[in-house]
Amino acid sequence: MRYNEVAAMLWDFEYHWANGWDKYSKLKGHNRANYFELYKQPQQSFKNMQEALQRFAQDIYSHMLYLGSPRWVKYVYDNAMDERFYQPIFNVVPADEIPSYLHWYKGEANNPYTHERPDSTKGFWWTFEQAWYKSTRDLSKTDWEENLHSWLERYLDSPWFAIPKAKQEAYMAAYKAGIRMQH
Repeated sequence: MRYNEVAAMLWDFEYHWANGWDKYSKLKGHNRANYFELYKQPQQSFKNMQEALQRFAQDIYSHMLYLGSPRWVKYVYDNAMDERFYQPIFNVVPADEIPSYLHWYKGEANNPYTHERPDSTKGFWWTFEQAWYKSTRDLSKTDWEENLHSWLERYLDSPWFAIPKAKQEAYMAAYKAGIRMQH
């Protein structure tokens, strides 16, 4: 999904915020998200637009915002709304703003690894990194490493500290190479 599609969805959100359900529901082709009907007068239901937007992000129809952290929702809103005139942009986040410790997610709106060979795990790791980036409140390398190690612990059914150092390094190398990990 490109920003232009997100900007169109956010236009619906803003129109509903400004005009309420009665006027919004009369638009031809209006978004069918439950949020719009549930909050018929959003300015009375929420303290501010940001609070309403965060609630909207809990609705599956919010696309790229769905279940995002407040940091992510604000970032996408601020940047997507710059694209009101629907200039196609394929990165949600400029690549130079993505932390260097992420190996697969580089800010793309869609997973570029969906057509990889079956033995490749690049698509999985892209989705894993993108989900963390989208939902985290702390973009620190430490937080990322804890998240990655936590997943590996569940995958291997063993605490990270109990895995021999050589195996830890092999798993990290497989992650960075985008190949299947061998137990």
